[in-house]
Amino acid sequence: MKRSLLVFFTAALFSVFLFSFGRADTEYRCEGEIENECGIGIESRSSYESCTTDETCTTYEDKDGNEVKECYETEDCETLWTDWNVSEEGSPYKVCTQAELQCSGQCYPAPQAKDAKDTTLLPQNVFEDPAKDGQGADTDKLKLPVNLGWNDVNEALQTNPSPSGQCTVESYRYEIAGDTRLVPSPSSAPVLNEVAGDCKLSPSANYQWRVQACGDIQGTDCGEWSQNQSFATSSAPELKSPFDPDWEQKEHAGTPFPANLKWCPHQAGTRSFAVNIYEISDSQQGKQGAELLLLTGSLATKTSYSDSPAKGGLGQLRKNLPYGWEVAACTDVNSMVCGILSQFWTLVPQGELITPGLLNPSAGAVVNALDSLEWQTMSYETHYVVRVDGKDFFIANNELPLSRVWSNLRFYTTTTWQVAPCGGSPSSRDIENCKKEDGSIPWSEQRQFVTTGAAPTGLGIKQAGRDSATGKAAIPLLLNWDDMGGAASYYYEVATDAGFSNIVIPATERVLEYSEVSPGSPNIKSDTNYWVRVKTCADEQGKVCGDWSQISITTAALTPPPITAPQPDDKEFYSTTAFSWNPVFSGNFYRYNITYLSRANNETSPDCSPGTQIAEDTIPGGAVQLRLRCLGQYQLQIQSCVDQTCQDASDFGIQKFQVETFIGPIGGLVPCDRANDNPATPWNERSACGVQHIFLLLRNIIDFLLWKFSLIIVTLMAIATGAILFFSFGGTEAIVKVKTAWRAIGIGVLVFLFAWFFLNLLLGLVGFNIGLFGNWHEVKL
Repeated sequence: MKRSLLVFFTAALFSVFLFSFGRADTEYRCEGEIENECGIGIESRSSYESCTTDETCTTYEDKDGNEVKECYETEDCETLWTDWNVSEEGSPYKVCTQAELQCSGQCYPAPQAKDAKDTTLLPQNVFEDPAKDGQGADTDKLKLPVNLGWNDVNEALQTNPSPSGQCTVESYRYEIAGDTRLVPSPSSAPVLNEVAGDCKLSPSANYQWRVQACGDIQGTDCGEWSQNQSFATSSAPELKSPFDPDWEQKEHAGTPFPANLKWCPHQAGTRSFAVNIYEISDSQQGKQGAELLLLTGSLATKTSYSDSPAKGGLGQLRKNLPYGWEVAACTDVNSMVCGILSQFWTLVPQGELITPGLLNPSAGAVVNALDSLEWQTMSYETHYVVRVDGKDFFIANNELPLSRVWSNLRFYTTTTWQVAPCGGSPSSRDIENCKKEDGSIPWSEQRQFVTTGAAPTGLGIKQAGRDSATGKAAIPLLLNWDDMGGAASYYYEVATDAGFSNIVIPATERVLEYSEVSPGSPNIKSDTNYWVRVKTCADEQGKVCGDWSQISITTAALTPPPITAPQPDDKEFYSTTAFSWNPVFSGNFYRYNITYLSRANNETSPDCSPGTQIAEDTIPGGAVQLRLRCLGQYQLQIQSCVDQTCQDASDFGIQKFQVETFIGPIGGLVPCDRANDNPATPWNERSACGVQHIFLLLRNIIDFLLWKFSLIIVTLMAIATGAILFFSFGGTEAIVKVKTAWRAIGIGVLVFLFAWFFLNLLLGLVGFNIGLFGNWHEVKL
């Protein structure tokens, strides 16, 4: 009696451990979890899913007594991480902050401070000279002011650039006598020296100084100090203004007319000053050959001489003529017992300080930190004072980079500025040097500009990247916003939370040049909520920025593409079959695979093995043409993908179809890559062509020539022979020609026969299933 109850028993219980990689997340950090250390790089690691699949199988007998085995699987997955590896090498001049490499002045090498006697300094320092200053002169003591110089650290930064860009020196900071001062140094024209004067240093003193390179214009991010350099100052007084640009060389200082000479207060014991003024020629260098024009003196409490008669001067200095002058400190009130003379400076009285005209920016323009305030230059002004929103900034040339004053400005604010010319030393910060003869300051017109930094407007997804029905976004995200006036760059972030604690965009990709960006895989994933924000920046590095604009978006879920060809009821196919599908929203690539499931009843080729994968690929389009070679059932699977690796993909769309017939002729000379197999041959004509098919092609050609073409020739020749003999009436010459023709035909047939025999024998020896005499009687055209 057959069993009616199922008998269950456990036949096997085993576990198969499979490791699969799902969607990978990548984390970044500073190398060794250290931030703000020079030279360290960025490390990264990726997550992956480690899954354990337990398979449990149960066997039982069915009602017919047959043993049946059923299995089911359970999967347990956990997220693991790869080891930390350096993904971006560091640079000796950069630090890593929040997994972002950025130039840091603290990493910059120390400049090399130049000796005071270095002849490359311009102007060169002036030292006491026994030929001019008497036998007591000390050639190691310099006459104030002093020119301090150093080498260009930018050369080292350019020789060893970092992987992600070159660093530059934005300013130098030097320290002398406890006084630290800043020297802005734009990379386009680096400033490598500073005249330390303006009465900051004392005569007859010893000093040490040092300098460091800085990565910011404010001088707060600076590298190592140079080694100390020392110098000793002469007892000679320090001249102040009008400032001679090359000291004891050929160039003259331009000064307002009437001339006003100034020098620095002297040390204790000085009771008066002796002032010598000389007439000189335009090309004269130094005091040699100069003619003394005026010898005057002043008490120690007065450190200036005005040639204006209205101010007690003698009116001896005429307009547009060159003069030289020098000062000595005296220990008596009559200026008779005097010490070493100062430097010998030259000047040309030219006119009053004139109001400069403003050039850039234009009124109401929107500016950023890369812009500059510019104005017209005048011939005899030594420097300028720029008043920006009530705060004065002194500068030696006619251009003030806004990066120097940006810390005093507010974003997206209207700011007023104006300029006035100044005399005196270029390093002077005394507003008194900017006054005219009547005591007024010749300010320019007031002009306004607007600082950049407004929160970007129009932030959103382009229409082409947004589903009009659902409002969801495609990947990549086609983000754009309005061009903001004065923007030097934009800084944006994309996060999976409103607090932006999980930002998915790498730090190295957040600074943008234009008002659009298209973040995509692997940072952006389908069917996920994101928050996007962007801000306008005044610098190119994305560090000096205004307020955020923010939106939230949801990316579309991927769906399998609808298959349009072949259709399930298609039965007849061309051997090269077109497969097509409709693209889906957010689908950038499509992965397909075709599997041969089962053989048709009339499929006899041993090459057609069920379960064989025919083709698999990932393409960006919606169509592909593939070669099918077997009759039977196939399965087409297609999935939509965000990227070419299909890490972010939809489920597979599946369609089965049955190939019952290939459209095309059977047989022919070509023995391979045919639509249909020829059952009359022992090989499969649907097979792909290979080297071996060359011999089969030759065999088919010889078969055709021997058993088809030659028989036609023999038949035609027999008819021609009868006709020739009939119309020649049995002539001897005609009979000879006929015999010759038949002999040639016979030889040709023998050659074809030998070739056919040899080729069949060769094919048989190498393994082809071919009868010795072939299947010539079945050869079809």
